Amino acid sequence: MWRCHGVLSYGDYVDDDYGADTGQTNTTSRSASLMPSAGDQSYPPGQDATADLVLLKLQVRGNRLEVSALLNALYQPHETVLAVAIDTDNNPRTGGGRWGRLDVSSSGWDKIAFFSNGDPASNVISGSLPLPPGKVWRVQAATAIASSGQVMNVAFRGTDEQASAKGAGTNSDSGSWFEDKQAAALGLGDISQFGTVVNVSDLKRKVTRAAADPAGLHERVYRSAYSVPPGKGVNVAGVPGRGNGGGQTHLGFEQTFQYLGHYQPYGIYIPRQRGQHGMQMLFHGSSSGLSGLVNEPGMQRRFGEDLNRVLVVPEAAVRTGGALTSPSATCWT
Repeated sequence: MWRCHGVLSYGDYVDDDYGADTGQTNTTSRSASLMPSAGDQSYPPGQDATADLVLLKLQVRGNRLEVSALLNALYQPHETVLAVAIDTDNNPRTGGGRWGRLDVSSSGWDKIAFFSNGDPASNVISGSLPLPPGKVWRVQAATAIASSGQVMNVAFRGTDEQASAKGAGTNSDSGSWFEDKQAAALGLGDISQFGTVVNVSDLKRKVTRAAADPAGLHERVYRSAYSVPPGKGVNVAGVPGRGNGGGQTHLGFEQTFQYLGHYQPYGIYIPRQRGQHGMQMLFHGSSSGLSGLVNEPGMQRRFGEDLNRVLVVPEAAVRTGGALTSPSATCWT
């Protein structure tokens, strides 16, 4: 999360939209087939990844606060709801409550706004609200399935993430580091812990502040100029590629793509040592995902800390062109 010329920008994890942990284990079609998850809620047919937040931006223009959310996918203009809640006095003991039709609540907020004016061509939901009062805000946000109010993704979760799975998910609350805490909070229906404090003067004065880049687990996202294959979001059944196992079709291998669109996520582990680091590329197997290796404490210790290397795990997908983007970049607009 960073401020770029007065724009409060939050880059969320890609493919972390599994909703609440309801006590089931890897029951969604995506988590059962592609990556273990702590959240176990599914989308309606044909809407997978439509509440997967990629980038959230807030900025002050005159007497209004403008809001926009870039999503992993959007197929219909009003199938996803973006909710933004603002605690105008940064006091959790005043205000708060349920977020309207959405199935969550939080403490402290005084103003809340809902946006569902989506553009399927750009995968962006946008809108504005009258500028809330106050000098210091605590801002929260979430995305939900419009038809049910089921929240799938929560913003401003920070970088203090810990993976309970320690590798592959084995129980209802174990998944990738980037959605364990989200799933637990959504399971309880209270997302008070997720939010960020902002000085309103930073937004008004167009201040730029780089995000911190602490040690530990991160996700970095490469934004390609091309989509290979054409499409967006997630297709669990898979979109056929051109590969056929080197011509050995009798092996039963055909190239398919499940993660579509322009976004190529990388799992990152940054060691705690200061100074320069080496880099270690890790490649997961066909039955795993980007968190399958870097999730594990042994991998972090032996290859990250002991060798002082930044660990990098790409999601298995093909991308070409574009530019590297990152939640810790100074300005990603």
